[in-house]
Amino acid sequence: MRFIGKSKRCDEFDTYIKDNVQLLSSTGKWNLPTDIKTKLHNDILKQQQGLCIYCQQELPEKENAQYLPESIIEHLRPRTKYPELTHIFCNLSVACKKHKQKKDKKELIDFCEDRKDEEYDEDKFLNPHELVDIETYFEYDTEGNIFAHQ
Repeated sequence: MRFIGKSKRCDEFDTYIKDNVQLLSSTGKWNLPTDIKTKLHNDILKQQQGLCIYCQQELPEKENAQYLPESIIEHLRPRTKYPELTHIFCNLSVACKKHKQKKDKKELIDFCEDRKDEEYDEDKFLNPHELVDIETYFEYDTEGNIFAHQ
């Protein structure tokens, strides 16, 4: 994980949010039109230099109406616990949809974006948009495993 500055915003997303503030605030749902969601996804991915916010796996840009994408727009602080942050740009990133791990000769599929919903703890959360030296909290081995720095 590394620091990702959120200096450039997605104009299309901002305009859509501004124009639909009543609808979005009353429903609290993450229902964006496909074209806006695709533009937002790709803008955020460019800020992340084409890498998953968590595992740093390289990700392709998303195409319109792409089914089963390799990556998704991720809410850093989960919507289930922070619904007020659902449409806040600084809470958004792009995470891989799945990647494969091998454990005990079995291939497991792990999902970066699904990890924290159940396990999220604000006291332990490291925000890659706020913590400039975030990479110093982790160690990596030659097999790609990530460990908390001791």
